[in-house]
Amino acid sequence: MVSEEAVKNSVGMRLKGITPEDFILSHCKNFLHGLRSALNIRTKDIDILSIQPSEAAMSKEKRDTNRDLDVLFAVRKSPHVYFPSKQLLAKIKTTSNLK
Repeated sequence: MVSEEAVKNSVGMRLKGITPEDFILSHCKNFLHGLRSALNIRTKDIDILSIQPSEAAMSKEKRDTNRDLDVLFAVRKSPHVYFPSKQLLAKIKTTSNLK
């Protein structure tokens, strides 16, 4: 079960060109290892809350978003306490080339 605390402190990432099936079969392990390295945390502290195909934000968008994936995750500090999403985003941005 996903707790309210996990959802409140979750971060969403859009992965381009990946379907849910591709993610589970081929990319999940690398995604978790990338977060582990970027955030300096243990992989087992990452809770993936949701994976789902992205929907176009605007009807004028021409790019095919059916191949994009939205991944929602939270990172535990302790069994029932999560890192704040703002803290996670700041750390991800400083350790990657994300804007």
